Amino acid sequence: MRRAALSPLRLAFALSGLLPLAGLAARPVDTQALVWTGFVAVVLPAPAPRISARRFLLAAIATGMAVELAAWAGHYAACSPEPALFHPQLGRDLLIGVGFYSGLGLTWAWLVRRFGFSVGECFAVNGAMGVFLEQQGAAFLAGLQALPEGALLWVFVFLIYGPMAAIPRRLAIPAGTAAPPRRPWHYPVAALAASAGAFAGTYAFGLVLMALGLLPEPRSICAAPFW
Repeated sequence: MRRAALSPLRLAFALSGLLPLAGLAARPVDTQALVWTGFVAVVLPAPAPRISARRFLLAAIATGMAVELAAWAGHYAACSPEPALFHPQLGRDLLIGVGFYSGLGLTWAWLVRRFGFSVGECFAVNGAMGVFLEQQGAAFLAGLQALPEGALLWVFVFLIYGPMAAIPRRLAIPAGTAAPPRRPWHYPVAALAASAGAFAGTYAFGLVLMALGLLPEPRSICAAPFW
């Protein structure tokens, strides 16, 4: 039985997933863009999403861990003196990330259940939110100061943050997901809620880590890469 050929648009989408691989040959190595490759690999097979809030949350955390690992690898390869990470040491960066992505995932699970956002809408809203959220707004300001070239930084951040919500939505939807008529105000409210959830998760989990003595002062990523 012959499989249906990919449409030109889907073929272009599939090929776009190969573009970040060129970053592996760059000096310094660029690994963060591999998040887009992962997004294409998840979305292209078009699996039917399962009805499971737990699966949605786990997918959000797993996606976040992949994003952090890709970002950390690039900074480590470049021996960045001030890496744009939660923490220069990989283990602690991932621990803090559990709080951030749990808060983000829980919020998006509620938003999808309440408003029925599609994969594309999740991507667009979370991507746009990331442009303002990344490095506590520093990425947005850096792009603003370097316009028009600075817009490329915004696009890059958009493409990194979009999959954080879109991949979980592609893999799962919470039970009882509604499909109300979409209103323009739903999108900014979703962006604000998602950012608030991410910050709340980071703060709450950070308090636990500090109480356990698991958040010492950052050290050089090259001198102490893992812990």
